[in-house]
This record gives sequence, structure tokens and C-alpha cells, in this order.
Amino acid sequence: MQRSIKGSAELVDSWKISGIARAENGEHSANLIVGVPYEGGGLDRHGQSEATWHIRSAGWGHNQPFIGSNGKPVHASDMGDVHPLKFGSTMKARGYKYDRLLVIGGDHSITQPVVNHLHGKHEHLQLVVFDSHIDREPVGTGVNHENWLNYVTVPSAVIRPTTAHNIVLEETLTDRFGHGWFNRPTYISVDLDYISLGEAPGVGTPCPGGVAGLAMLEQMVDLADALGENLIGVDVVEVTPPFDTYGQTSHLARNILLSGAIS
Repeated sequence: MQRSIKGSAELVDSWKISGIARAENGEHSANLIVGVPYEGGGLDRHGQSEATWHIRSAGWGHNQPFIGSNGKPVHASDMGDVHPLKFGSTMKARGYKYDRLLVIGGDHSITQPVVNHLHGKHEHLQLVVFDSHIDREPVGTGVNHENWLNYVTVPSAVIRPTTAHNIVLEETLTDRFGHGWFNRPTYISVDLDYISLGEAPGVGTPCPGGVAGLAMLEQMVDLADALGENLIGVDVVEVTPPFDTYGQTSHLARNILLSGAIS
């Protein structure tokens, strides 16, 4: 069974929840927020399609400054929610201009259409994925959260909790992309099951042995600093609100996304 955003409209006006200005067609934004609340089959738990609402409402600050990881205000606008199958066409039709794309999932399959769309704009795009799973299961059943990496059109590196130390992380990225990897356009995808279950219980496929939330935030800040303007986008995926008793997973996802924002 597949679940996706309610209704058939391309854009759902959930932007109102975040307290951030709505993105207007053709306008420029330093940080453009978009939700892709899609949930396919095969997950241990259901509810990822609810995550865009919960992450937006997790302390973004109604009518308050949007604050980044460095404590400075972030200029951002929110274009609302888009169905993954219409992601590229919606972005092109509305003519959004932005420096960095901040994407709220949805299950992990939503990263595939986002990255492939961005590849059309950035020829040498590379993808860094933080995940407890490889997400390269056999193809043949369509794109889903277990096999989506088989369908991306760019080189990728999957960082698992066992390679979380910053020195090992840098070595992994150098081995995968070569020296000077930080000089190329990069998209970062964070599956919240990469984080310890004690800090992020509300995920689609729980996995023991995750890293501390602070360690993930530090890695994001370090990568954002190393990449600079070459960091073109970040997403957070697999947040599952029905299993997130106190909302801590949504709050952590929000903070991870903010750590990748331009401020």
C-alpha cells in the first residue's frame, strides 16, 4: 500500500504552519523549504506522510526569526508540499530561485526525484547519505525506501553509524569522490534512523547502534562549513510521528535541517 499527500493538488498550503514567509513564484530565497510527505510500502512503521506537518510545527517559531545553528537569523521561504512524482515539474513551473534547498520528507524514496531534478541544474552533483541502511535492495518493484539509491543519477556515499567519526567521514568521502570533493556541488540526505533510538525513536525502520544527535549536528555543521556554497541542498527523512511520543525526533530533524541552512 502506498500513501502520499492528501488530495490531488500539486501544492498543499502547509507553509502556514512554519511561521515563515510563503515562497512566491519566481522569487529568490537564500533557503527554500519544501515538503514531500510521501510514504510508500515496505516500512516497519507507518506515518512518514505526517512528518512535514510535525517538523514544521516543531518550534520553527511562529512569527519569530528563523534561527540557524550559528545563532544568526536565516532568511527562508516555504513553498509548501509537493508530490514526489511532480517535484521537478512543479519546481520548473513555479520558477523558484534559491541558494539552498531544505527538504522535509516523507520516506527516503523522496530523495531520488529531488536529487535527479537537481542533477539537471548541477552537472557534477554528488550525494552524501547518512543512514543505518544501504538502501540498495534489488530493483524491479519500483522506487521505494529500500532501493531508491539504485535510481539516482549521481555518485553517492552512504555514511553509516560505524563510520561516523569525523576523520573516518572525511576519509570515506575522499575515497568515494576523490580529493577536492568539497569543491563540487553536494546534496546531503539524513535518515533519522542514523540517530540513536534513545534520541530519535520516531523513525520508519528502527535500527540499534545509532549516533548521538549532537554528533550528527556537529557533522552537518562541519560539512556545511567545508562545502560552503557548494552545499546546494539538505533533506531529513523517515520521521514517523505516531511513534515519536514526545516529538523529539521531529525537533531533532528540524535542528539538523537548520544546521544546513545558509545564515
